[in-house]
Amino acid sequence: MRIIPNEDTESQEKVSNPQDTTDENTISKDEGMRISPLEQTIADLLVKQVAHERFNASLYITMSNFYNVKGYMKLGTYYEMRAEEEIQHSKWIEEYLFDSDIIFNFPQIDKVEIKLVELIDSFQLTVDKENDTTKAINNIAAEAIKINDFQTFEFLQRLIKEQVEEMSISRTILTIANSNSDWLIKEKAILSFYSK
Repeated sequence: MRIIPNEDTESQEKVSNPQDTTDENTISKDEGMRISPLEQTIADLLVKQVAHERFNASLYITMSNFYNVKGYMKLGTYYEMRAEEEIQHSKWIEEYLFDSDIIFNFPQIDKVEIKLVELIDSFQLTVDKENDTTKAINNIAAEAIKINDFQTFEFLQRLIKEQVEEMSISRTILTIANSNSDWLIKEKAILSFYSK
């Protein structure tokens, strides 16, 4: 419907437009006139990846809490920084979906269910989780290539590059964590390595 102001009474009168079939409850960047270039399969995979990245953040916050309570504040800071990075990755995807005119419901984030006992426990879990994340992003890239969605494939290069770096960092930090040094020395080395 178009809204036409009444100049005499400064009121507004609704006039039907037969070409306007937009539901009044429809949310869109441009009143439903924009058409997303993304296939629904790609959009669904990207929304799923948002949940994956947010779960990673929750996992790392859980690990941060464990080390802070144990008195290893530098390891707590390390995992807090990793959580922030995961949230940033999620935001990149969310912005890409927005720029592609995709309307989506924010996905449910799975509950973190891990039991950390020893100080070493989180580091192999981190490597495994980053490996899972890399596989998930590569799967989206493969699907994008399959349907000739070069726009999404190009966007994903940013995340793929990040994952190469994160996998390398995670493996190096696992090596540091497995060394025979005192944990006070190791936590300092881990935070220093990650922060450089």
